[in-house]
Amino acid sequence: MTISETALTEIKDLLGPKGYITDPAAKALFMAEWRGRSVGSSPLVALPRSTEEVSALVKICAKHKIGIVPQGGNTGLVEGGIPDDSNSQLLLSLSKMDKLVEIDPLDYSMTIESGMPLYKAQEHARDHNRLFPLSLASEGTCTVGGNIATNAGGIHVMKYGNMRDLVLGLEVVLANGEIWNGLQSLRKDNAGLDLRNIFVGSEGALGIVTRATVKLFPRPRAVETIFVGFEDLDKGLRLLSKLREECGTSLTAFEIIPKAGLELVLKNIPDTRQVLDNIYQWHAVIECWHDTSLNDGIESGPLAQAIADGFEADLIVDAAVATSDSQKQDFWKLRENLSEAQREEGTGIKHDISVSCAKLPKFVAEAEKRVLAIHPGTRILPYGHAGDGNLHYDVIRPLDMDKDSFFALKQQMNDAIHDLIADMGGSIAAEHGIGALKADEMERLKPAIDISLMRTLKHSLDPHNIMNPNRVIKA
Repeated sequence: MTISETALTEIKDLLGPKGYITDPAAKALFMAEWRGRSVGSSPLVALPRSTEEVSALVKICAKHKIGIVPQGGNTGLVEGGIPDDSNSQLLLSLSKMDKLVEIDPLDYSMTIESGMPLYKAQEHARDHNRLFPLSLASEGTCTVGGNIATNAGGIHVMKYGNMRDLVLGLEVVLANGEIWNGLQSLRKDNAGLDLRNIFVGSEGALGIVTRATVKLFPRPRAVETIFVGFEDLDKGLRLLSKLREECGTSLTAFEIIPKAGLELVLKNIPDTRQVLDNIYQWHAVIECWHDTSLNDGIESGPLAQAIADGFEADLIVDAAVATSDSQKQDFWKLRENLSEAQREEGTGIKHDISVSCAKLPKFVAEAEKRVLAIHPGTRILPYGHAGDGNLHYDVIRPLDMDKDSFFALKQQMNDAIHDLIADMGGSIAAEHGIGALKADEMERLKPAIDISLMRTLKHSLDPHNIMNPNRVIKA
């Protein structure tokens, strides 16, 4: 059912001429998934400028039973932030709600509107000699509200946790238009149920986050960054265990790159360079952030010493220590451009999985067997956040295979990977969310009682299914 002219008139009157977009060309920027894999439609893009406008807008939509799709930076990978193609859902962009509300350096907290780009939140913290540690490849575009909606992870989860661990309080507009003000900076509050965490990771299916209070941290006094090569993933995980023992909580990142991935980055991304003498089966970018200065210099720091011990234990075969910011950037370019490097190779089937760290070598070996049994010659790239058990497991089309034939194998590939993950007690959505793309698959793999509890919560908070309908939790 399309949105009525009566409802559209009410929405336009509420937001004013600068508060919405109807021009097809201008709307198109909000309707397409950023990789171009799906395109939705909506008669109008709403651009509210305050929580009160969001509340009034939701009340109009509730009255007319209009589905609302909230959108942050439109960097999602599971089709959770674009409408379907029915032209019956309203796209609500939070891009105009991007202000700093308050920052309290003494309390190590900051309150911001949810449309603020992640890099801006990082800059505001830096301006007050504080750190907001969430860091993603899309941080120049993604928004803090979107990070909250998907419980984003990134490269610093080992030390600082997922987005859920960084949120102190939220302001949320509920499905009836009421505003729940849960903004606070308390580190301890056991007065009743934890309402905040109901909304973190809910992808807008339970309410629209409009403001958030987040944790800040001291800025590191010293940073050690090392790029290593090793020939066996099991040895890489044993190295990770040794680093945890020797570096403790200063260990901030352990990001793995397979041989095929490094070759693609060097081939397809300008201004990248090989930092070790050879390309090995596996590589890792490892980083420690220290609260105190390293008096004896980076090359004698705890991480460098732990890496030396890794050589002695025959866990690694080569390493390079970054002694300048430009060298650190060179190391991180090889990790952060892995996704972009694949775009030059054509169609890929992507997975965002997690298992316990100890099971990663077994998963990688078994998954490769299953994928190659479906189509020999398929290129496989398992990479990413090995320090917290989260891999991006990408299956890339062989160069001699056409796109349509490869995509015809997508369901088989997904079933092979996801069934293995279920057997290993892992997750098919480690940090990208469920959205529309994985909603059916989650219902297939999650225990029935889990789905029942989620649906009960959804129906209680959103009885008319207007909040991001059929994303995450299907009504």
